[in-house]
Amino acid sequence: MATKLFVGNLPYSATESDLITHFSRVGSVKEAKIIFNKLDNRPRGIAFVTMTNEGDATRAIVELNNTDIGGRRIVVNEAHERPSVRRGPAPTPSTYRASSSYVAPAVPSIFESTDDFAVSGAKRTYTPPPPGFPESTPNRRRNRQDFRRRSDYSDDDFN
Repeated sequence: MATKLFVGNLPYSATESDLITHFSRVGSVKEAKIIFNKLDNRPRGIAFVTMTNEGDATRAIVELNNTDIGGRRIVVNEAHERPSVRRGPAPTPSTYRASSSYVAPAVPSIFESTDDFAVSGAKRTYTPPPPGFPESTPNRRRNRQDFRRRSDYSDDDFN
């Protein structure tokens, strides 16, 4: 178990010295750090307290969880490392460019003969869709009944 503890639900008026005095009841405190908002420099209501050894940290979790500081019940847990997040500029389209050794697979055309269609040595045939099934799905907006072209309106609609 680590010696660094996460303290949540702190009152915004709490200071680092308040945390040190509160946590020193169960063991010796090495450091207390209140986290502030970057934009307006106000406390976020969370803090990290580092105890000197693991025994004190375990006692602090057991004894100080759900205790009151400044009228609020604090939460005390073991602190975990933040998962690494990739930061930096967004990838550009050139990042996704295929290498020069990539060869796109052959796709059969409905107008070509299917007998000579082969991909990597295996013979494959094109099977057309069943009757009544469209070759490609049309645009949804064009299927809507309320969609009308500008030429469908009469001149009286705009005057």
